[in-house]
Amino acid sequence: MMALHRFKAQNQANTVWALATMGHVDAAFVGALLHVATPQLLGFRPQELASIVWALGMMAHLDVAFMVALVEAAGPQLSILSPQDLANTASALAKLGHSNAAFMGALLEVATPLMCSFTPKDLANLAWALAALDEHNVTFTAALISRAGTQPDVFGEICKLPGCSSAISEHPTDDGMSTIDIAMQLPGNRHLAVEVDGPAHFLSNAPTVLNGATRLRNRLLEARDWQVVIVLVTHWQKLVAKGKRTTRDYLMGRLGVRG
Repeated sequence: MMALHRFKAQNQANTVWALATMGHVDAAFVGALLHVATPQLLGFRPQELASIVWALGMMAHLDVAFMVALVEAAGPQLSILSPQDLANTASALAKLGHSNAAFMGALLEVATPLMCSFTPKDLANLAWALAALDEHNVTFTAALISRAGTQPDVFGEICKLPGCSSAISEHPTDDGMSTIDIAMQLPGNRHLAVEVDGPAHFLSNAPTVLNGATRLRNRLLEARDWQVVIVLVTHWQKLVAKGKRTTRDYLMGRLGVRG
């Protein structure tokens, strides 16, 4: 294990991440690696910190001294972490039972304005972590409820439209590779895939341009004869404020449904 002393931050993070991904647990090796990494944590980049804490959570490997140092190093970099990394970090802390109220408060302060950028899975992981750590944050919880309610709200309104009562929420594709937010089959053998998308589906520096992952999702669905219709979370919230008639008219126009 002498080679561990020559590992740089990226080497250390990648090694622990790889072991966790493979499901290979070697407590002695991981312990030795963390012993080497602990005094270097202030030099870790945000992604490296997020990767290593996620891996430790997956392996259920708790090293208190390392976690204390990691929280200290990660605190100033929370604003740089992606929504997924924020959720994974909180989830890992919860899995390890390592509670730090100040750190979680700072994490939630960063996460709350980014609520629309979290995927449903990341939101669920973050909510679970808060419950497991017995953390209470009124502002974050209110934002979470608002964000989590968008897709069910859109689904509920679609089901009220003429000929749309058979719409299905969270419909898996035939190959099982993905899930459609709201799937519908309309007259004329039209298959609609309604995707309720937040800012995470767009470029950060061009918020009206779909990112690569979202464009790929759309192409794959279209190749399977699905017509993709995107409902923007931010736009929907503005429509809701104007009343049910506005949301109904919007959906009928977007889906090509006649009253």
